Amino acid sequence: MQIEPAAPLSILSAAAHYRDDCGWIVHPLHGPNEGTEKERGKKPKLRAATRS
Repeated sequence: MQIEPAAPLSILSAAAHYRDDCGWIVHPLHGPNEGTEKERGKKPKLRAATRS
C-alpha cells in the first residue's frame, strides 16, 4: 500500500473541502499570541449572530 502525499491546499479551498465534503463549518480563531492564556487559539474572531 502506498500513501499519496497530500496536495497543499489554500485556506479557502481547505475551508470549502470541510464545508462541502465533511459538513463542517470552519470558524477563524484568534492566534496563540492573542487573548488571555486560557482562550489563546480557541477564542473565535467572529461573534455569533444573535436572533431578535
